[in-house]
Amino acid sequence: MIIHSPIRVTDKKFTEYTAKINFLKKDRTLVFRIDSRYDHLLTDLSDPFLIALLLPAMRNGEGIEVRGKVSDKLLKNMQSTVQDALCSVILYLKKVPITATEVITGSPAGSKNVLCGMSGGVDSFASFEDYYLRPKTSTKITHFLFNNQANLYESTPQKIDNVRKLLRKYNAPLIQTWSNSHMFREQYGLKVSVDSSYAMDNVAIAHLLGGESNTFLISDGGSANPRGTESTFVDKNGKSKTVSKFNDKQIILKNRANFTRIFKHKAQFSSTNFLFPYLENGGGNDISPALLTLMPLLSTPQVRCELVGSEYTRPEKTIKVADLPDAHSHLWYCYSSPGEKYVNCGTCRKCTRLLLTLEVANKIHFFKSKMFDLEAWHRIRSAYIQELPTRHTQHCDVVTCWWIQENAPDLLEVEWGQQPQFPTLGLV
Repeated sequence: MIIHSPIRVTDKKFTEYTAKINFLKKDRTLVFRIDSRYDHLLTDLSDPFLIALLLPAMRNGEGIEVRGKVSDKLLKNMQSTVQDALCSVILYLKKVPITATEVITGSPAGSKNVLCGMSGGVDSFASFEDYYLRPKTSTKITHFLFNNQANLYESTPQKIDNVRKLLRKYNAPLIQTWSNSHMFREQYGLKVSVDSSYAMDNVAIAHLLGGESNTFLISDGGSANPRGTESTFVDKNGKSKTVSKFNDKQIILKNRANFTRIFKHKAQFSSTNFLFPYLENGGGNDISPALLTLMPLLSTPQVRCELVGSEYTRPEKTIKVADLPDAHSHLWYCYSSPGEKYVNCGTCRKCTRLLLTLEVANKIHFFKSKMFDLEAWHRIRSAYIQELPTRHTQHCDVVTCWWIQENAPDLLEVEWGQQPQFPTLGLV
């Protein structure tokens, strides 16, 4: 893969930052587009292209040659440790060589801007409260992002309108971006969904806006900490092999020898040892378990990436957001397109998980009738509750099932200790 030097083109409405990409023996173009009002934030480096294209290159085993300027720290990390972490959670990836024609060494700069995505979902609302409304640290969001990652043009106008209405109340800046990076995953052989690769796409956008130094807060969604809950690790034949236990600072593995594949990494960027246990012939396609490790490695002197929200379990975060008045009329959590009457369908995997949690926490009444199709939810509620213990492919579903067992055990026809088994263990 050859990433040619990027070109910037600006008109009255948009600024495009593009690069010709020679990939799989064909010339293609990777395009990033932003509102031209924010073109002063654009970088002149090739860092965003390298980050966005790493997974497709590794999937196809193509080395990367960057014919443009790349940050020294990012290049070194992506040549080795970043790829080690990705190969540990997506086992069909291959490590590839990466070179660049011009390497830029910079000194750490104080962040001028703090960027964070806002989609209207649970994770972004939690970050909205913790880092904007009532900052829990000295870090406060200065700009919100809405990244259209599946199309070069606005493909979800109702969703972006919902975000605009919310942020208009606070006169908060919103930067909308577009990219066709999804094409390099979906059309060229990478079996990773938008949900699974969103981190690399969003980090690429943070580096795109690195013309002014920034801190990028990425709202954690799939690797939330179960906070001490024990879980069963299962081999490919469905047999229980070991038990792991999470706590706030590390993952403790019991009977470590039972794992056939363990990735262990120690480095200066963290005082914690992170362990990624996977079966030798197994593995998934979700990079979420590696996010806490990846964010420091994808940082540079100009762009500092930080994972936020992983201190909450999925139910804890849901209840936190349910207590936020803005969420009562702006929460957009659904997988489906909005219907004529409701923002959230009430029956998809995300809606059902959220609604059952709200019901048990006695907070469902906070949400106006137009937000969720509660009639549709009640039609499938009993079936969903019966099915919940078998939903073991998504970490958030598993943690939700554990929480239901603790807080409403009569709802589930399973005993404590018989929780669903899942192959991928999330990180703190």
